[in-house]
Amino acid sequence: MITIAVLFAASMFYGLGYTGLKNIKEGPQKGSIATINGKEIDHERLQQAFNRMIAQEKGRIKPEQAMMYQTAALEQVMDYMLMLGDAKKKFRASGREVDQAIEQIMQANKVPSKSALESALKNMGQTLSGFKKMIKEEIIVSKMANRIKGEVTVTPNDLREVKASHILILSRGSDAKSDFEARAKAEDILQRIKKGENFAALALKYSEDPGSAKMGGELGYFPTGKMVPEFENAAFSLKPGEVSDVIKTSYGYHIIKVEDTKLRKVKEKGKDLNEQVLAEKQDMAYRRWIFGLRQKANIEINDPIIKAYSMLIAGNLNEAISSFNQAAMSNPYNPYIHLFLGQAYKQAGNTEFAMLEYKKAGEFSGADPGLLIAVGDAYSDIKNRTLALEQYRKASLIAGDNKDIHKELKDIYKKYGTKSDVSKEQAEINRIEKKEKFEKEIQEKMK
Repeated sequence: MITIAVLFAASMFYGLGYTGLKNIKEGPQKGSIATINGKEIDHERLQQAFNRMIAQEKGRIKPEQAMMYQTAALEQVMDYMLMLGDAKKKFRASGREVDQAIEQIMQANKVPSKSALESALKNMGQTLSGFKKMIKEEIIVSKMANRIKGEVTVTPNDLREVKASHILILSRGSDAKSDFEARAKAEDILQRIKKGENFAALALKYSEDPGSAKMGGELGYFPTGKMVPEFENAAFSLKPGEVSDVIKTSYGYHIIKVEDTKLRKVKEKGKDLNEQVLAEKQDMAYRRWIFGLRQKANIEINDPIIKAYSMLIAGNLNEAISSFNQAAMSNPYNPYIHLFLGQAYKQAGNTEFAMLEYKKAGEFSGADPGLLIAVGDAYSDIKNRTLALEQYRKASLIAGDNKDIHKELKDIYKKYGTKSDVSKEQAEINRIEKKEKFEKEIQEKMK
């Protein structure tokens, strides 16, 4: 329990210096970003989750990465809030438990005193009382997680895997007639198998599982936990060579034939098979807990940019375009909205509209060389070398003493630019390195 709290807090003390993206570099902004069962998302946790993610990156963070992290951070915090709500129904954390956890945190992070801890928290915009509240919540969630994992046991079936084939007859529609017809067809095929007809040939001809039908219904080896419960229970109850009765699952009606069974292999040398299987089942139980909470929850994402980006990565282009346009109406000078809207249009095959949005993104970029590079990359993606180079050269002009930007531009010019462009960037890099060397010598002399 304390270990979880220590790891959580240690991530907060990690250096979070980040000077990347204007307008979205601070992560999701306050406001009605999302609600879970009518409750507003925890903004503080959302900001911390975002910070922890970007702290792992080195160098410039691209706009797509920032949006990806914002979306991932939101998903993470929504899951956490659901877990916390469920855990609070069954567990509490005492003041003594919280104090013990904080003492361990201070030791792990070499914080000498409570005043030093308060000072460190203040520098991160937090209070000690707020920090204690978060640790208390972490302890409550960890108690619930430990209970779920503690209830997991390993059975003999978990230590083996079976090789099976199946014939699937889909149950089309929700009416009784469609279901009856599907079952009747499966029963007829089963009778033909019992009379001696070849299972693989019947699977090739009748199975409606596109993935396995062409291979005679073969599914290969699989352990417990990989199939829906009804299918798994039937498969692991059969001996090699045996064929099941007609089994109903959410997919339809199955006939299963087990070909072979064997002991599972240990993935890591020197690790006990029971320990490996137990860890896998515990992780699965934990995931099922979260998935079950999500299924019951009423989740609404209200932030138009995050909502639009989620639709974009899911491939729902029309909805993404609509949401990005909505975001642009309320914040017309945000260059990132126009950049992402351009990408949505590009994916939808509308290059003309994509170009218009990229143009706006470039015009509203201000003194952000990283964004200009991103716009240049967008033009490169649609094979417009002229406009791409225009953005890259603007980025170079405003990059100043940012050596990393000049190095990135030099690599870009090697692909898309001219020898002159490459030489100019190298000259800038040489200038900055000469300046750095001079400043270092001055500092050493002052010491």
